[in-house]
Amino acid sequence: MRFLLNITIFWAYVSVAFASQTQIQVVEEIDLGTIASGVEYEISVGVTNTSVMDAKITTIQAFATMDTLAPIYRSINAAANSTSYILYKFTPTHNIDYEIYLYNLVEHWDNAYPVATRVIAKVTHANHSVYDFTNNLWGSDLLNSLSAYLKNHTSFTYKKAREFLWTSFDNDKGTVECIYTGKTVQVVGEPDFAELDKSGFNTEHSWPRSYGSDYEPPLSDMNHIFPSSKTANDRRANFPYNYVTGQISWQDGGSKLGIDPTGKTAFEPRNEVKGNIARALLYFALRYDNPFKFIDAQEAVLREWVILDPPDEKEMRRNDSIAAYQLKRNPFIDHPSFLERIYSISSDPNFELIADPNHIGTNFTININTIDEKFDMNLWVHNQGNGDVEVKSFKLNYPDYLKPYIDQMISSDKIILAKSNKRASFELIKPEYLESNSTITATITLEDDSFFTWDIELIDGLTSVENYDESEAFDIEIFPNPSSSSLTIKTDIELELVKEISIYDVNGKMIDKSLYQIGITDNRNIFLDTKKLKSFGNVFIIRFVGNKFNVSKKFIIIE
Repeated sequence: MRFLLNITIFWAYVSVAFASQTQIQVVEEIDLGTIASGVEYEISVGVTNTSVMDAKITTIQAFATMDTLAPIYRSINAAANSTSYILYKFTPTHNIDYEIYLYNLVEHWDNAYPVATRVIAKVTHANHSVYDFTNNLWGSDLLNSLSAYLKNHTSFTYKKAREFLWTSFDNDKGTVECIYTGKTVQVVGEPDFAELDKSGFNTEHSWPRSYGSDYEPPLSDMNHIFPSSKTANDRRANFPYNYVTGQISWQDGGSKLGIDPTGKTAFEPRNEVKGNIARALLYFALRYDNPFKFIDAQEAVLREWVILDPPDEKEMRRNDSIAAYQLKRNPFIDHPSFLERIYSISSDPNFELIADPNHIGTNFTININTIDEKFDMNLWVHNQGNGDVEVKSFKLNYPDYLKPYIDQMISSDKIILAKSNKRASFELIKPEYLESNSTITATITLEDDSFFTWDIELIDGLTSVENYDESEAFDIEIFPNPSSSSLTIKTDIELELVKEISIYDVNGKMIDKSLYQIGITDNRNIFLDTKKLKSFGNVFIIRFVGNKFNVSKKFIIIE
C-alpha cells in the first residue's frame, strides 16, 4: 500500500500527516467567542461517522492556556451514520484569550489514530469590568497595570478608618471578632477605642507599622488593618508570617508564635484567615512597592495560603465595603488568579521562558484493508510551556522518502516548536508500497537530545467489532487482486454461517447489490463479477457478517 507522508509543526505541537481516514470527521476548531470567567461551560466536539461501522473515541489529553478541563465521559461511542459529541467541562478563571487543544484517539475498522481539536475563547471578568485593563496581561505588564490602578485611593484618617471597620465592615450585628484568635467583643454604635483597649482589643496592621505602614495613606488603608485582641497583636509584633513548626511560645485560637522551618521566629495565623492575611499583604506590597522588602521571604508561603484559604463571602463583602469608600478594590480578593500570571511581586514579575513538550500517544494502527491511496494521520508533540524548543531532527525508518518544505517557521535549518501559528512541513517524494504487518517508526529529537517515538503498525486482514468472538475469526483470500472484471474469494469457514455479504466503497457507502453479482461455487468459495463497480471507484471493501463475526477485506478494480 502506498502512503503519502506529511509532517506539520503547528502552534504548540508537531503534526505528522501520515496517509486520510475520511469516514470519521472530528471538528478541528471551535470558537467560543467572548465568555465570562468563573462560569462553567460545556465544550461540545462533534464527531461525524459516515461509515457503517461504529467508532470509539477516547480522550488522550487536554491542554488549556491556563486552568484545566476534563471530559464528561472519557470514551464515547460514535455510532455509524450519525454525529456524536465529546463533551468537556471548562471553567475559566483568567481574563485572557484561551487556546485549548483536545487530543482524542479514534478506533475504527481496526485503525487507531489520534485527532486534535483547537478551541479558542476570549474570557473577561464580566462581573468586574473594572479589571478590563488587565485583559491578556502577564508578568510585569499585569503587575504594573494593577499597581497603577491602586494608586491614589480615597484615604481617611486613621480614626475614621477604624470607625468604619469596627462599626460596619467587621461588625456582625454588634459583634466584632479578633482576626487571629476568633475571640469577640460587643460593639454597638460609635466605638470607644479607649474602652475597647481596656477590654483587651485594638487594631492590627498586618503589614507592621515599623516596616512601612506608620504614615498615611498606608496607616489607614483598610485593606490591611483588622480588629484584634491586644495580646495577639502584641505577640505578633512585627514578626513575619510563616508556618510555626517548633518552640511555640504563644498560641490562641489556632494562631501561634514560634520557630518556622528556617529556624527564625514567625507568626502563624489560624487556618480560617490564612488567605485573608496573605491577600492583605500581597495587596500592600503591590500598592506601596513592598517597603523594606518585608514580603520577600514570605511571598512563597503567602501564595500558598491564597490557594489553601480562598476568599469567602465575608471577605468579599468586606472588600466591597472598603471599595465603596476607598474607591479601589483588592484585586487578589476579587481574582486571586491574577497571582498565577505574576511570577513574583517581590522580585521579577516575569516568568522564565521554559519549553514543556508533551508526547501525545505512542502507538497507533492502520488497517490497510480500509484505506485508499492516502490516509492522513497526525502525530503530535504539544508544547505547553511559554518558551520555544528546537526540533533537531525528524527520522523515519524509511528515510529516503522525506523532503523538507520550508515555511516562515524555519530559519538556518532549524525547526522551532513554539506557541505560534506558523508551520513547517515535510513531504514523502518517493512513495512506495509498504508491506502489511510492518511498523513505521517515527522519532522527533529535541535540542536537549530528548526524543519522542511513535510506532504505527500496518495490519492486514480481520476487522474486529463489538461482540466479535476472535475464536470465530477466519481468513479471506481474494484473487486476482487487483482485478479487471471478476475475482474469486476464498474463505476458511463454511459460507452457510455467513448471514450477509455486502460491498462498500472506500468511504463506507454500501453499494447497491443490484450492481454486482455474487456466485457461490462451493461452500468456501465465491465468484464476484466486478465490471459494474468501476463507476464507483477503484477501491472497495467486501464485508462478511455472521452471528459471531464481522470481517472485511479490501479489493481493487483496475481498467
